[in-house]
Amino acid sequence: MDVTLRRVRHDDRDTFMAWFRDPILTRWHGDPGPHERDAEFRRIVRSRYNFVIETGGASVGHVAVECDWDNSTSAELGVLVEPGNQRRGIGTTALAQVIDFAFEQTDANQLWAGVVSSNTAALRLCRRVGLTEEDRVPEAELEDGQRVDHVYFSILADERRRSRLLEGKLDGSEPGQ
Repeated sequence: MDVTLRRVRHDDRDTFMAWFRDPILTRWHGDPGPHERDAEFRRIVRSRYNFVIETGGASVGHVAVECDWDNSTSAELGVLVEPGNQRRGIGTTALAQVIDFAFEQTDANQLWAGVVSSNTAALRLCRRVGLTEEDRVPEAELEDGQRVDHVYFSILADERRRSRLLEGKLDGSEPGQ
């Protein structure tokens, strides 16, 4: 399956509004709320590192690298895949692509993701793309009246580069050479 990333455009608004309202997605990603959805979409469009995930020419998700690039070399990863397209490897491929992009095209030295422990698919996804569990905050969030842990994963640029060399996906030269 061919998975591509492209920058978020203004004409993606309706798709994002549907994602913002989808109860399956908002369970894990939250809903900015009816009065804040447009503002959140405008913020996403302005960001240089927010991408639409496409497969077969259709928009099926969103992946992002979020950071205050003026003051940090650590950035947060986020990925969302429509329910009908989950469990097909799309999120794994897209997240791996954006991790490589971030380390090759930005000053990021560390990428991290925070996941609630009840989101077992996201926990597996983080591990599949090479992120390491760094911290677990017990009972940090309430979900459906139950306390759940918040799990933090990360990867350093050198770790990703070593793993890509071992996979034979890099020839040992610097990115872009």
